[in-house]
Amino acid sequence: VFVSVFAGPFARLLLPAEAEAATQVMRITIWLLPVMAVVWVLGAALNGLNGDAAQARAGTITAFVNIIMTPLLVWNFGLMGAAWSMVLRYVVWLAVFIPCSLGTFRPVLQAARKEPHGLS
Repeated sequence: VFVSVFAGPFARLLLPAEAEAATQVMRITIWLLPVMAVVWVLGAALNGLNGDAAQARAGTITAFVNIIMTPLLVWNFGLMGAAWSMVLRYVVWLAVFIPCSLGTFRPVLQAARKEPHGLS
């Protein structure tokens, strides 16, 4: 919210000649932070549960999608397409990551339900 509110003044200060474009880029790309945070937490959880194979599968699928998506967005929408590609990169990662990681998380969650005081 802070960046959305103050993007205009920051853009005029930092890039007076391109203030409108810079404002839009800031307002778009700030939204990658919450999605990126979820992706990183899931990744750390998978590493802690020895889910390297699931993480590698998700990363490979995501890479292929992003290799196609990013140039198309930049080609069609220029700077704004590049900004959106940064956000969508993590949205795609999350969309692929969750199904790929369910096999790793499911047994842990089932074990946690059986033991009322957590995992031992």
